[in-house]
Amino acid sequence: MRRAKQLLSASTLIVTLAACGGSSSGGGSPLEPQIQGTWLSACQAAPASSERLAFTFSGLGFSRMRRTYANVTCTEPGTVLSTEAGSIVIGARVTVSLGSTPVTAYPIDATLVGWTAYDLAYVDTIASPNRLYLGDSSGVNTGNTPATRPTRLDDTSFWVKQ
Repeated sequence: MRRAKQLLSASTLIVTLAACGGSSSGGGSPLEPQIQGTWLSACQAAPASSERLAFTFSGLGFSRMRRTYANVTCTEPGTVLSTEAGSIVIGARVTVSLGSTPVTAYPIDATLVGWTAYDLAYVDTIASPNRLYLGDSSGVNTGNTPATRPTRLDDTSFWVKQ
């Protein structure tokens, strides 16, 4: 259940990228160039199969692809289960914690057809390859509304830049 919330949170985060001043059309957020490209989730193993999500960002648009694998290591070609496209708005930077470390993250609103997620995003550009951390959506901060946007980052999972 927690993994499903994290995947939902990740989807929401990516859609909501808005510029620093509050408008996503100006492209003024430092997060926008950092988030561009393709990001892969960790392999989510089940007893006889596995699943992985990929987000690809281009400008303030993104696509999300969900792929399933016949093995538990996500190493065979896999089968695409779904592909969706959406947009993001990035908000003004905020200081939040990643574990015990304060970092500068950005509120994002990610919108897919008929659904918007309210999340946080932080790109660790020192890690190699870069890592994308999203908000911790456990507890009451589910990201289903602006009022329930996560207030800290999930330091237990991250997305890897390809």
